[in-house]
Amino acid sequence: MSDSSVGVAEPTAGLFVVALPELDDGTARRLEAIRAANDPLHDRIGGHFTFVFGVHGRAPDDIEAEVRQRVASMPSFAFEARFTAVRHDAVARRFYASLVPELGVTAMLSLHASLNAGWLRKYLRRDIDFVPHLSLARSEDLGSLDQLAADLNRDGFAVAGRIASLDVVDVRPTAITSVAHIELRG
Repeated sequence: MSDSSVGVAEPTAGLFVVALPELDDGTARRLEAIRAANDPLHDRIGGHFTFVFGVHGRAPDDIEAEVRQRVASMPSFAFEARFTAVRHDAVARRFYASLVPELGVTAMLSLHASLNAGWLRKYLRRDIDFVPHLSLARSEDLGSLDQLAADLNRDGFAVAGRIASLDVVDVRPTAITSVAHIELRG
């Protein structure tokens, strides 16, 4: 279901804070196979949760220092995502199929709130509700994503793992590069 009409310049450039979850090998392979078949940008970054979106005009070191301070006492945590939902992104004008966590969602909401409480608050996207998710697919074809979600939900596809670190990533039109890696406590 790969959608070649999705531009290579996506996502928006800037610095983001993401969590690349720790997964067992089998789960990681299945997740990435689904993403490879359905998301043209899958090869830029592995499956992840995004907590801070598109910071511009600040040095990566500034963001790293702020993130380290905000998560200094935050423990790592388990999560499990069992439901694939389809959502519309009015900003990007396309649809996404994403795994939405059940277990660990409170810790993710707390992490998001903590990271966006300091000077990063001015970069908080208030036009987009924060719903923790692992993106699986993107397309302008709602029907194909509805079918993918129905198939994955029927098959019981689930991802369970651990959020043990965060990365500050530099998103450019043709590449996404980690510029800082921050471990959560224990």
